Amino acid sequence: MEDLATIRRKIQLIKRRLAGKAEVREYDPRWARIQAIISRGGKELAETLLAWAKAGAGLGGWRKAVKQTGLQEKKYISGEVDTTTWSFIVLPLKPSILRT
Repeated sequence: MEDLATIRRKIQLIKRRLAGKAEVREYDPRWARIQAIISRGGKELAETLLAWAKAGAGLGGWRKAVKQTGLQEKKYISGEVDTTTWSFIVLPLKPSILRT
């Protein structure tokens, strides 16, 4: 995942290029980042999620929880996904397809 500044620049570029042609409503990339981390994580995120809830569950609370628990966000947003995190879900696909 790219850094937030790059993502924001790309959003603005898309908005400018589509101005008058389409309505563009972006999703806050800070929340998208948090969702990506949660979706790629497993039980090891429990401490951070609990700290986040106690800190108010907003963006500031997330930053506090990450700092407090020492969560390495880059591990989850680097682009490499551990497909075994969700391996308990039965799919009509071979697991090897998920790794491609």
